[in-house]
Amino acid sequence: MDQVWEYSSDNSWLPSVVSLGSEGTQVFMEIGSFNNSRLLFSAHDQHPPTPVWQVDDSTVHYRQDVDSAAMGEVHAVLFHEPGSLPGSQRAVVQKFHSSSDSALWEYVFTPNVSGQQSTTVRVSASGQRVVGAVFDSASFTTQVAVFDTDTGSPSAVHDVWTLGPSRAIELSGDGSTLALQSDNKLMVVDLDSGQVLHQSYPGMSSFYGALSISDDGDRVAARGANKVLVLDRQGSSYGTALQVTLGANEICDGLALSGDGSRLAYGFNDATQPTQGRILWMDVDSQQVLLDYTQSGSGSETNIVDHLDLSSDGSRLAVGLWGDGSAGSPEVLVFEEGTGSPVRWFDAPGTVLAMDLSPDGRSLAVGARQGHASVFGGGGGYFLLDTCDTDFDLHGAPQIGATVTFSQQHEAEAYGVVLSAPQLASEPLVFPGVGSLLLDAGSLSVLPSIVPTDGEGVAYVPHQIPNQASLVGTTSYYQGFGLRPRKLSEDYVRVTVLP
Repeated sequence: MDQVWEYSSDNSWLPSVVSLGSEGTQVFMEIGSFNNSRLLFSAHDQHPPTPVWQVDDSTVHYRQDVDSAAMGEVHAVLFHEPGSLPGSQRAVVQKFHSSSDSALWEYVFTPNVSGQQSTTVRVSASGQRVVGAVFDSASFTTQVAVFDTDTGSPSAVHDVWTLGPSRAIELSGDGSTLALQSDNKLMVVDLDSGQVLHQSYPGMSSFYGALSISDDGDRVAARGANKVLVLDRQGSSYGTALQVTLGANEICDGLALSGDGSRLAYGFNDATQPTQGRILWMDVDSQQVLLDYTQSGSGSETNIVDHLDLSSDGSRLAVGLWGDGSAGSPEVLVFEEGTGSPVRWFDAPGTVLAMDLSPDGRSLAVGARQGHASVFGGGGGYFLLDTCDTDFDLHGAPQIGATVTFSQQHEAEAYGVVLSAPQLASEPLVFPGVGSLLLDAGSLSVLPSIVPTDGEGVAYVPHQIPNQASLVGTTSYYQGFGLRPRKLSEDYVRVTVLP
């Protein structure tokens, strides 16, 4: 697997939270051991990357969580800071836009929270909705705050009786539906009305939450006691669509639904074979198994399958493991539908703590610590990985005043130019023998440079971004076009100008 860049820890913090936004072109994280920093990177930056912006906080932080709009420019962070009472903590949510390091708003939850109690922030795919959730031990409920504007005032606050701290909380891509899983209860809530659409007691009883929800909220997957459940919306409630029973010694600690809900992937471990992790990937409706793969090595550590993520259409699967302590067992695996073994892999420095796959499955952000999770210590770093080869790409952070480079694969002795438009085509235009125009034809323009390919058939086309503050936050789309012979690239690049 190609590593684009790495942002390393100074050994004082663990790389535990990371998210991808803006179609996988932006990477957001919070780092630190107590006085934390929030950082935004361009996924197109070169190694070592330089933050587009960085917010340093002198306030002590006890916990952190981040999320980003998969298709937009919004990023959110939740952290704990000291409360008003001795020994107490309060949860704070902040919303950012990629164009500025100043928070659009900040919201402080009323309940006092503990460092061990579940607090989560989630962002809808468009970025229009931000949801924060904290557990209120006084009422034994999870307080869910819904934000739909840039004022920082919740449009709704729901108290959900979760019977204990939620181990996992997931928001549907459209922002309509929230799934919550505690040790004792699985719940699905309509965020507009606050109505509880589903509640059951499948006996999760695991420290690690395994929960996923489709983009439209119509399908939810969760781990139960020795089983994996898939629930489907049936009117105003949910019913069981699929139940997979695991063996007596098997525990599922990670699972994922594709954005369209068509595919389910889950990982599990057998307590009698702790160095092996098994991964299953299936079509939910037909229950056809697409992949049954066991990752094993020669180490001695427990190799938990902890993180799974699927592309929106379910055709690409990324898996993050704890590792078995040996050099021959990579901690990051990527599968493509129709293959029985990994098509890409990455040997991280240790256990994977965080992972996010872009909707198209091309970019993967990984937070991995130095060494196995069972060993005390810090260190490691965040890694941005390419999961597949592309014939058109961007190199360099697209900031005002910067010169970036488009690379496009053509035939030897060809010429490359770059097409640009402010939006994609509603329906691609197909030109037989040339390819498909993915950009909006009515607003199409051409960058002025015409560049010959090198000896490997690659044209590197430079592009100067004007040093104009008014361009910050604007988004354009680019596609490669080859001359002699004429050929449109199969891939496009989304570029949002950064400060």
